[in-house]
Amino acid sequence: NKTKASKMAPSVAVVVIAAMLAVNTEATTYSGVVISGHDASLTLIANITIDSPEGACKPTTQETSLDGAFSIDCTGMSSTDTLPVTVWSRQFETNQFKLTEGTQSVVLLPRTISGFPASKFRFEGFVIEAQTGPIPGTNINFLAHPSAYRTPSGKIFIISTANSHAGPGYTAGYWQDPVTNKVTALPYPLINQSNKYTFGVSFSARMVVAEGRLFMLVGMTKPTLLENKNLEDPSNPSDWIGADGGVGFVNFNYSTAPGGANFKHEDTRFHVFENAPADVYGRKRKYWMFVIPDAPDYSTKGRACGRMAFTSDTLTGEYTYGGWLYLPTQSNCLSWPGDIIATSSEYFLAVGWGQLYKTNNLTSLMFESFYDESLLIPSPFGYDDFHQIEYTFLPPSNSSQRYRLYQASYSNTTGNPNGKKADYGYKQAIGMYTFEWDME
Repeated sequence: NKTKASKMAPSVAVVVIAAMLAVNTEATTYSGVVISGHDASLTLIANITIDSPEGACKPTTQETSLDGAFSIDCTGMSSTDTLPVTVWSRQFETNQFKLTEGTQSVVLLPRTISGFPASKFRFEGFVIEAQTGPIPGTNINFLAHPSAYRTPSGKIFIISTANSHAGPGYTAGYWQDPVTNKVTALPYPLINQSNKYTFGVSFSARMVVAEGRLFMLVGMTKPTLLENKNLEDPSNPSDWIGADGGVGFVNFNYSTAPGGANFKHEDTRFHVFENAPADVYGRKRKYWMFVIPDAPDYSTKGRACGRMAFTSDTLTGEYTYGGWLYLPTQSNCLSWPGDIIATSSEYFLAVGWGQLYKTNNLTSLMFESFYDESLLIPSPFGYDDFHQIEYTFLPPSNSSQRYRLYQASYSNTTGNPNGKKADYGYKQAIGMYTFEWDME
C-alpha cells in the first residue's frame, strides 16, 4: 500500500497544479465618482455594495470619499466583465449599475420632495461624532439639538446638547473647520448650571440671529433667553448673559392656553419675525415661541403632538397663547424641535423625525402637513439608521454659498462603550447637508 500511494502522489500533485494554473488571477479595477444627475459638479458621499461578483472583489461594500470617489479591486474577472453594484446616497434614489473596468461616472437622481423648493442636496458628512467613543478632548458621548451661527467674518460656531442621558447635561460649543467641516470642541461646557441666568436644565438650546443681535434660548420646561454681544467669538461662557440685561427669565402667561395655569410643555423654540404674521387672535407680534405641549389635554396618544404659538410684543415677554400652529389631532406625534424656513410666499416647518408642514401665506401661521415621508431618510449603513431628527437651518451669507441643514442622528446601535439610549435609540452624531433654496 505504501508503494502504491507513493506512485500516485506525483500525479495528484500535477492535477492540483493544473487546476491552480486554470484559475484566472487577472486583476481588474473598477473605479469612479458618484455624482448628482441634476448637477454633474456635485459629487456625492455614497455607499457602493457589490451585488454578485463572479470573482473575488474587495471591498464588498464601501463609502466613497468626500469627493465621491470609489475603487474596487477584483481577481478572477477579465477586463471585459462588468461588476453589478447597488449605489445608495442620502437624498438620492437608490439604483443598480454594471461597472466596467477603469474609471467612470455613476449618476444618481435626487429624491423628489413635492412642494418643498429645496434642490441639489448633498450630505457633507458627520461633523460631530461620538459613535465609537467620546468627542476628542471632552466627555461627550451623547449629542442632540444642534444649532449653528455664522460670525461676521464667516466662521461657523455650533452648539449641541451634550450628555443629557450620559452624564450631567449641558450645552456644548464647537468651531467648524471651513475645509473638512469637522469640528473642534470647546474643552469646557458653554452653558451649564453654573450660568446664573439659566433656570432648570441647561440644554436643548438654539441660537437665533435677529435685530443684529445673537440670542440663545436654552432649557425645556423653564426656558432662558440669553444674549451674547461678542458676535465674532460666542465661545466664552461668561459672555452669555440674560437678554436685554435681565435675569434671562422668559415670562409666559398660560392662562388662556389649553390646560390653563396647569399647562405643561416639553420644549420651546424662539423665532423673531420682522414682518410679523398674525396669530389666531390677529395680533401681529414680532416675538414668537413655538411650544411643544406635554401631558396632553386633547384626544391623541403619545408625546409631542402638535405645536402651540405664544407671542409677545417684547423680547422677554409676557408671551401669551396665540393658537395652534398645527393641531395635535392633525399632526404627527413625536414632533420634536425643528426649524422654520421661508420663501417669498410660504413658510415651511421641519420638525421631529423630518415631518414637513407649510402655510400658504405669510399673514398667518397655521401649518398643514403636506408630505408623507421624512425630509431626510435614515441610512442603512451608518449610525443614523433609525431617524434623523431635530433639524436646524443656516442661511448663506452670500449668493455663492449654499443653505446648510444640521441634524441629530438617531441609531439602533452604538459602537461607543459609554453610549446610552435616549428615548428610542442612540444619539451619537450631528450630520450636515447643504442644498439650494428657491426663495420664490
